[in-house]
Order: sequence, then structure tokens, then C-alpha cells
Amino acid sequence: MLVYRLCKEEEITNILDFKNFSKVGKIFPKNEKLNTNSYDKNIKYLHFFKYKRDLLYLDLKANSYICTYDVPSYILEINKGIGFYLDFYNLNNLVNVDEYAVPIDQLHFSNLCKVEKIINYMDIDEWFGEYNKNVDVIYSNNNILKYLTPHANADNVMKLYSILMSDNIELQINSNFEQLCELIPELSNMIGFEHKHPHHHLDVWQHTLYALNLSVQDFDIRLTLLLHDIGKPFSYFEKNGIRHFPNHPEVSFKISQNILKRLGFNDEYIKKIGYLIRYHDKKISLETINNNQKLSYCLYLVQKCDALAHHPEKLIKRKEYLENTKKLILKK
Repeated sequence: MLVYRLCKEEEITNILDFKNFSKVGKIFPKNEKLNTNSYDKNIKYLHFFKYKRDLLYLDLKANSYICTYDVPSYILEINKGIGFYLDFYNLNNLVNVDEYAVPIDQLHFSNLCKVEKIINYMDIDEWFGEYNKNVDVIYSNNNILKYLTPHANADNVMKLYSILMSDNIELQINSNFEQLCELIPELSNMIGFEHKHPHHHLDVWQHTLYALNLSVQDFDIRLTLLLHDIGKPFSYFEKNGIRHFPNHPEVSFKISQNILKRLGFNDEYIKKIGYLIRYHDKKISLETINNNQKLSYCLYLVQKCDALAHHPEKLIKRKEYLENTKKLILKK
């Protein structure tokens, strides 16, 4: 689960320069605070909060960094307590928040997802509305987090990330299929939807799963492949018993835009994934490569997985195109 805390520059220096948790945290006398679990003597603790907004009752002026950690839920649960503060808008109202006092020896550098430096303190009621203008990302071990809006549900994105970045993606998707459909219910439309086309030997969902199985372990590529044909059930016509999907990239693009916005991705990231979906069925030209070689290579990787998930007897021309395109891109 993603949790948050404030810290000062000396802590960040110790963590990022030396990856040394022994020099951070604080030792509390046993039972010093009533709003957390009892402390053990001579053990350092870090305090975390369930929501980033909960940090606002702490002193943002004195603590100049916001840290995002991914800590297993079982660790948080056994170290859970209650924090409290006076409501900013109603000083007679006491507000409770989830607060976790986690022993330092239960954490590792890999738990640290993101460090943001506070560059502009504002009034509490304005601060999160202008969040991106008030912080600079100085460390991220998961680049996907930097593409989220301040109001995104980061936990949901991290769930999606963990599913798609698995070493065995088919097993992970099948094991977490209900959770995946809770995040992206539109996927259910692909289940069992037949292509009824000689170039395909699998239904739309099984084709998508096969393409994902062929992919490199890259979140952008896998997210694109997950969504690239999501518009097929809504963009086909049938003639002589054969289905045709001439406009499915555009329909998939539009559906995916709504999905990515709902998940909380920012405009920059939505534009990138949208491009890969929109042009996954279009030949990559030399002009496209010259304009953006890196993005063209990403598109090639998407097209390769998509193509190889077609009927194996219909792949000769696709393989020739892929080989020539790869040479063209890598030659630049």
C-alpha cells in the first residue's frame, strides 16, 4: 500500500546518498505517544500516513520533502495507530487519520517509491489544487508515478503496474482477473468476442493475452497492448461471415483515453499511450522515425507483439515488414 511522510533534507541525503535507513527515523521512549501503538526501546520508527492530504496537519514549512513509500499491508496493519488534528475549516471538529509507526528494520530502500521537494508553500486549502507547481520530483524508482495527477488513486495504478510487470504476465492476469476488471471494466467486452477472420485464430481477449505474453517487460508497451483492441467489439461489420475492423484503432484510442483519465494519468502520458494505440495498425514510415526514433521503436515493439499473435499461417508478410522496420529504425 502506498503511504506518505514528511522529512527533512538530512534524512533524504542519508537515504539517497547512502541508501542507509539506519540514519533516519526516530527513537521514541516506550509509550511516549498515545496516538500510535506502543514503542519498543532503542528501535527507530518512521511515521506514515494513508493519504497525502493527511500530511497537511504536519508542518510543511519545517519539513521540505514528501516521501512516498510502498509498504506491505501486513506491516502497516500491525503498526497502525490514530493521528488527530483540528479541522482547518472547523476548529471545534477533531479529525482522525490513519497513522503508522513502522520499525525501521521492517523497511528497505526498495520501499521508497518517490521523493518530492516542496518548492512553494501555500495555504492549506490551495496547496493540493496547485500540487504540481509546488513540488519537484528528485527521485523515483517507479517512473509511472510521475505521470499521475495529484488526485489520482495511486494505489489502483500500482495494482495495475504490479499485474502488468509480472515475470509471468499470463499467470498474473489470470490470477488477478477480477481485480483487473475492477480497474478496467471495459476489458470484459473482449472476453469471448470472436474475430471471425482468417488472419486470427483467437478471440479478441485471447489475442490480447497472447500479445502480452510476447512483450518485453515494459509498462508502456504492456499497457498499450492491453488496450490496443479494446474497441473491436464496437467497430466492426460482417460480410459473408467474415468480420472486418477498419476503424478499431480509432475507437480503441477513444475508449482508452477515458480509461487512462479515470485511472489518473496526466495528459502527457495519455497522449503517448494514445499515440501507440491509434497507430498500432499503421505502417511506420521513415518520416515518423525521423520525427521520434524512440517512440517509433516503442510502436514497433507493440506492432511486433500484435502481429505475432495473429494466425501463424498468415505471418509471412507481417514478419517481413517487422524485420525491415526494425532495421530502418535502428539504422538512424
